[in-house]
Amino acid sequence: MNGETPPGESLTGNSASGEQVINLQGDDKAISFPVFGQKVDIVASSRSSSQHSASGSNKVKIVPVVTFDWETKLYPGNLVAVHQSGTYIAYILKKMGAATGGVVRLINRKSAERALLKGFVGRVCDIAFAHINTHILLACVDEPGSLFVYQIIEEAGKMMTSCLMTVGVPDDSSPTEHHRVIWCPFIPEEETASEDSTDDVSQLLVVTHNEKVEMWNVDWIRQDHPNGEIPLRRENVSKGLLSIKNHAQVVTDAAFSPDGTAIATASANGEVKFFQVYMHDQSREPKCLHQWKPHGGKPLSSLFFLENHKNPKQEIQFWKFAVTGADNNTEIKVWNCETWTCLQTLRFLPSPVDDVQPCLKAFLDLSAEYLIMSDIRRTVLYVLQIYQDVDRQTAQVSCISEFLLAQPLLSLGIIDASRRKFKKSAGNDNLDEMSTTGDMSRSANSEEEDDDEEEMAVGETLVTRVVAKVYAVFPKILQELQICYEPAGPDCLLPGFESINSVSTDNAFRDALSDMSTDIQDEKLPGEVLLGPEAFFTSPNPRKTETAQSTESSLTADESPARVAAERQDVSLIDFIVNGTDISFPNTSTSVGTPSDGHDGEQNALTPGNDK
Repeated sequence: MNGETPPGESLTGNSASGEQVINLQGDDKAISFPVFGQKVDIVASSRSSSQHSASGSNKVKIVPVVTFDWETKLYPGNLVAVHQSGTYIAYILKKMGAATGGVVRLINRKSAERALLKGFVGRVCDIAFAHINTHILLACVDEPGSLFVYQIIEEAGKMMTSCLMTVGVPDDSSPTEHHRVIWCPFIPEEETASEDSTDDVSQLLVVTHNEKVEMWNVDWIRQDHPNGEIPLRRENVSKGLLSIKNHAQVVTDAAFSPDGTAIATASANGEVKFFQVYMHDQSREPKCLHQWKPHGGKPLSSLFFLENHKNPKQEIQFWKFAVTGADNNTEIKVWNCETWTCLQTLRFLPSPVDDVQPCLKAFLDLSAEYLIMSDIRRTVLYVLQIYQDVDRQTAQVSCISEFLLAQPLLSLGIIDASRRKFKKSAGNDNLDEMSTTGDMSRSANSEEEDDDEEEMAVGETLVTRVVAKVYAVFPKILQELQICYEPAGPDCLLPGFESINSVSTDNAFRDALSDMSTDIQDEKLPGEVLLGPEAFFTSPNPRKTETAQSTESSLTADESPARVAAERQDVSLIDFIVNGTDISFPNTSTSVGTPSDGHDGEQNALTPGNDK
């Protein structure tokens, strides 16, 4: 079998020790595997090698969008972005026939209207849509570090764009590909909130330049600088800009809290740092409240908080669980953010046949139920299903599914990922989606299911499948992929995977800053506190009325400076965050050019002919 593990031996594990090994098969007959371990090794299949002649999975339907040549390499940013409505997509193109230069193509998926954004110097390094539907906003950052924010407008069936904000190249910076642009994942706390009252947070973004971080409030900047075509100089901005400069190495990822009052950053030196954001007081620098090394100092690649932005529940505390990735996402960890306990570790290992080290990109869908990963060195796509149980204070990757592709996948944007119901006829493998069902919630109404079953014809059964739709950038083409599959295992906490409340302290997987063992409580430091998610909000959280309780524990490793010790023990951390009470914390560690039309070589696969 070309060195492949036989199907009967694809899963090995010891539920008592919490260890598991999954040998992927590269075969549509065995694409999905349950994950029950707390320490899981995932071994790549030899058929996913880029040198292997295996055909792509028949679980993946392909629609070509545009042909173009993208360089095969690891891109720190995103080559393609999808608006949360699923209507608009944007993708980065490199100007043909020149050493530098880039453009961004915009497409309305429903009307097929297109627009081209130009005016960048060097390559475009990252793009992202804002998480709002009232305004369609797209942010772009180019190689020198200039930031652009565009609004997309539809008038008389035509797509129009307007530049809302342009920020010049940062001082003392040189061109680099290490720029990221990330919007605040804004969620209104009240459905009746007015548009004006939500613009502050919904138009908040962070842009990184190597180890530097800038936070911009686009709405505020627009009030003082209405002409977005004129590049801003930072010294001329009186409000709407905050900077963080205390990172030692390149910042690889960042995440705002949904209310925009805190930000977390991940960097190449392995540190995650949490900062309080004071956008209303530009004289106050963001203060680092908490930091830790989730992977023992390994370079971080990804940072995600598991919030359901598709169907948010106001009563659930934000930043309850997190996922971090290190070493090009070859090591993934799931965290409980209240105790900073590592709930699960997954390692992606090379196939023993070719020994090609994985190099993965990771993307989380809006529901935070599906982590989709691609390996730029292999022709494969992985879908990891994430299960959360808030009451039991635990989360886990419960299933991994493997899909072979024709080419290595460089970048992707998720349109949607959800469970759907289908009608299946006896003796027929074809599935007919039920048009009235749509996305299934975890708390499906049993009466509705009974009604669906009553509509079944003779010989028909009702089946559930996961359907993931993504835009995928390959070296030679951009495609829309639809993946439909049956996940392995139940949609619940699998046997052998304990909740955090039931795991003994001797066997719990913890990072060094959250050792909760009871036999070392006498080593605690005076005033020592461990911050939970409630600490990172400037206003009392309406979804959780109790105050954050500090957890006492000991410093057990060099990477544990995240234990914030207040010099004044009579002032609580909540007093500091809510009321601004001072607490001393220890140290824890040009103008924009206009290139010519840069879409030469871009061929639309749906509407042949030259670009307009």
